[in-house]
Amino acid sequence: MKKNIILTLFICVVLSFAGCLKNKEDKKQQDIPSGAKLIYSKDMSITPESFWHNKQFKDAFANYWLLRFTKKIDAAFKLEAPYFQEMANFQRYRTFMEGVKDDLVEIELKDRIQVTERFVVIKCIIRLNTNSAEGIKNVPIVDYWVYAGEKWYHVLIDKLIFPDES
Repeated sequence: MKKNIILTLFICVVLSFAGCLKNKEDKKQQDIPSGAKLIYSKDMSITPESFWHNKQFKDAFANYWLLRFTKKIDAAFKLEAPYFQEMANFQRYRTFMEGVKDDLVEIELKDRIQVTERFVVIKCIIRLNTNSAEGIKNVPIVDYWVYAGEKWYHVLIDKLIFPDES
């Protein structure tokens, strides 16, 4: 319990000092249960209400990215799609995840594509603090999610790192 409180406070401090609330007039921001920030771009007329089709999906998305950037690799792995968990080499997954040295600043949500009732694609920009002279780095990503067994799972697609599993 104490570790969870400390982790939440740490994330709030990191986000505050990283300057993630620049250009408030251009973006909408909303806290998520994990303490991280999701930013909704006004340029796409996105609101929290229009973006998420249910709270369970929003919470799964937020939790997954928090776990990845706080190096809770075992827990993040459990949020990967069940087929990936069965097929992937966990040590390779751990090495892949530990290779990210940057700190998460914010996630700007750009688009949600409802491919089917159970498959969703999220287009977003992940802002990272490189902890170097480079400063903040914007990384556009396409994130895939599948609903299976009454739960939302992340679908990791990386043909270079996981050629047989993706």
